[in-house]
Amino acid sequence: MTVSAALMPARYGLSGKAPALKRHPAERRLATMLAAVRQLEGRAVDDALEVLFEATEFGENITVEQLWKSIEAVVAVGAPRRD
Repeated sequence: MTVSAALMPARYGLSGKAPALKRHPAERRLATMLAAVRQLEGRAVDDALEVLFEATEFGENITVEQLWKSIEAVVAVGAPRRD
């Protein structure tokens, strides 16, 4: 399977309308939504690392140890609550 063929369900899930997705069989809906979530997860990690690089003095020359210390500092603070 090519990369573009593997990404097709994710693109469809992200650009498709809910009523159109609802008409598909349950297995296809699940596969489409799972592919979309995996695609978004990858983007989120990339975005988070980019923000971390920009927010620190290390830039792209950060070591793995510095990266983990920065991540641990952010996690220790905790994510803001959505009430």
